[in-house]
Order: sequence, then C-alpha cells, then structure tokens
Amino acid sequence: MNILRKASDLVVNRHRLNDTLIYRVYLRLRYPKYARSKALEFAFYRSLVGERPVKLIFDVGANWGSKTAMFMRLAERVISIEPSPEAASILYQRFSKEHRVLLVEKAVGCSVATAQFYQFDNADAYNTLSAKWVASLAKGRSRRGGP
Repeated sequence: MNILRKASDLVVNRHRLNDTLIYRVYLRLRYPKYARSKALEFAFYRSLVGERPVKLIFDVGANWGSKTAMFMRLAERVISIEPSPEAASILYQRFSKEHRVLLVEKAVGCSVATAQFYQFDNADAYNTLSAKWVASLAKGRSRRGGP
C-alpha cells in the first residue's frame, strides 16, 4: 500500500485530493459511516459559529489539516499552527495555494519559551510538548493499544 501512495503522490497531491468533491463522493459511497461522522463533525462546528462565516478560526495542532479544511468552510481566515516539520510540510503542500490559510510552524503553550518537542513519529498526532503525556504513553495507558 505504501508503494501505491508514493506512486499516486507523483501524479496528484493526495492531501489536496482530500479537499475535493470527488473525494467526498468517494467517501460517501465507499465509507458511508466515516462520511457521516465527518458530516456530523462539520454540523457541530457549524452550530458553534452559526450560519455566516466568522472572521477567524485557529487550528492549533493542525497535523495534516483535516480541521483546517473544515474550518475554511466556516471562516474567512484560518490560522493553522503545527510544530512538527513533517506535518507542516504536508500543510504547506495542501494549503500553499489557499490565500485564506496562514500556516505557522510553531508550538503553542502557556508561556513564551523554548521547549522540548517530543516526536513519536513523523506528522504524528501524538507529538507533544508535554512530558506528562509522553510518560503516560510510555506506560501504555494510551489510545495506541494500551490498557
């Protein structure tokens, strides 16, 4: 499967493909439960901001940009913040042509400082600034298959 993904990336940017109508139709046909959960998620965010687009939404810890893509439908501008260089690269590929998205390759914390960034894997949603979270994952009490 990895070979197919690499080959497809040469032909089309698969991260940008995720934002197309064709892909949404494919999801509805092939994975209707997943498509329904995404529709419910969008409805939830829509209920928070209302029917008219808001001026600005922040996507903190944007990872691959699934929320950024959703927030683009709800706001005039989205600031997408991601500290992982690998994930930020994906965000740049996906949103570089979208003028309404500002990408910031930084971490967000409770103070201005230099901090240790713990990476579990490239572009992994578990990457963190929290030593406490790292310790929790190391003990196997995570969603990654621990007890």
